Amino acid sequence: MSRLPEIVTDPDIIASYNQDALGLKGNFSGLVRPSSEEEIVDLIRYASSKGIKITPQGQRTSLTGAAIAEEGLALSLEKMNRIIDIDTDSMRAIVEPGLITGNLKRELAKMGLIYPPDPTSQDECTIGGNVATNASGSRSLRYGPTSDWVSWIRFVDGRGEVNEIGSVDSSKSSSGPRAFQRPLNLFVGSEGIFGVITKIGLKLTRAPLDSFVLVVYFRDLYKALDFVSDSLKRGQVPSSMEFMDEACIGIVKDVEGFYAPEGTNAIVTIEEELWDGESEEGVLDNWFGLIGPYTDLVDETIVLKTAQEKRNFANIRHRIPEALNEESNRVIEDGGIKISTDWAVPLPKLREMVGYFERIRGLLGDMPVYWYGHIGNGHPHVNIIARDKREREIGEQVELLLAQKAVNLGGVVSAEHGIGKLKKAQLRLMYPPCVLESLRAVKKLLDPKGILAPGNLL
Repeated sequence: MSRLPEIVTDPDIIASYNQDALGLKGNFSGLVRPSSEEEIVDLIRYASSKGIKITPQGQRTSLTGAAIAEEGLALSLEKMNRIIDIDTDSMRAIVEPGLITGNLKRELAKMGLIYPPDPTSQDECTIGGNVATNASGSRSLRYGPTSDWVSWIRFVDGRGEVNEIGSVDSSKSSSGPRAFQRPLNLFVGSEGIFGVITKIGLKLTRAPLDSFVLVVYFRDLYKALDFVSDSLKRGQVPSSMEFMDEACIGIVKDVEGFYAPEGTNAIVTIEEELWDGESEEGVLDNWFGLIGPYTDLVDETIVLKTAQEKRNFANIRHRIPEALNEESNRVIEDGGIKISTDWAVPLPKLREMVGYFERIRGLLGDMPVYWYGHIGNGHPHVNIIARDKREREIGEQVELLLAQKAVNLGGVVSAEHGIGKLKKAQLRLMYPPCVLESLRAVKKLLDPKGILAPGNLL
């Protein structure tokens, strides 16, 4: 008996699944919304026999075009959104891929637990999408990216075969090439090209006793960079250190609850957690001692302590990418787009990277540019608003120059958004042809007819 899910061809329904956060649109002919692994198995076997391409989707929060289907079928995993199990003894959870990340976090909070990865779009994005791109977020400074918190994956490959891959917990191994000793790492970040995720095992940890957020103001961008670098060198590693520049301040300056003193050109926010034996007063005194030498606005520093204060500020910060994505959707009809860099460099090289951008900034003319993001990881996003096709071509060339510089400095071209369809040229800057050929070989093994996620990564 066939368990093939309905293939929706209604153009109005398709249109609502045919656009991502940037405003990019695809050209698929049908939509499927399976509610079980069995339906996915039958769908992939059917598609393979007919040569139909399939692109898995979460909630289309991607900034690389990864979730947009250029042909064939879009496979939305929105119906597979259950928390299957939370085991407080083993500190593990099993979930389905369509689960909204924020919904999992709220459920865990009731138990005093956390799943640390926290993408900015956590109230819109899904766990499956996070795994597919190895997403991270602000707290990756202390806790690392999604890959550090995945313990097990179940997926259906391009042959319609069900596979399971678990983590290896041994601290030592010489069991073959190192790259294959953690096979989960081959799948996390693969953006759907090897298979469709059906279940995910996640590691959990205890929640801190409390936390606070410091909002620190700077007149000088480079002083802000030096403060971040020097404080981390001294071993003061909070859960996150985030950044916004003067242009981003302009986006939120009129939002209720936002404050920045006159002359502020950069803001660094620090989230610090309190654990057993730690005094809030002592931790705060230490931070103020570190801040003082880098800004004459140290007395303007705000300390956010209550859950409501922290939530309000997070919403203000979230308004920045929201506003820039809205602008991308507005200009895309004229051939423009928001170009969001995702490179990251070793923190000691960040000053050099920022200086390099300032030297090539003139290539962009009067295109609006906004910096914000994960400064503690050497990972600020440069957002360029290209307003038409000509500006987009220039902006993408500048993005490529920045990616090459990041690689030259020992960094990466993409730190959390993935590669998708927009950044494939950048991936070739990082890896020699033999590495990309090995990816193609695995793709050929798991998806011999090449039906999964066409156009992503390779």
